[in-house]
Amino acid sequence: NYADLYKVVEQEMHTPSFLLERVTGRIAERIFRTFPVVQAIDLGIMKKNPPFGADCDGALIRSHFINDDK
Repeated sequence: NYADLYKVVEQEMHTPSFLLERVTGRIAERIFRTFPVVQAIDLGIMKKNPPFGADCDGALIRSHFINDDK
């Protein structure tokens, strides 16, 4: 159910983190715990206007996670 998935992501996005990699890891861990039938996740998160000191539209991290409990 996408509404339940949205709630999980929304809750994890409210937790501050310095690294996008940590955010994607937390979201993936929570999805695997909440929805044990999920076997793998491809997840991308973009931070708009990151503090790089240069002009850019954003910083993007894409990650692939596999549920090792399967």
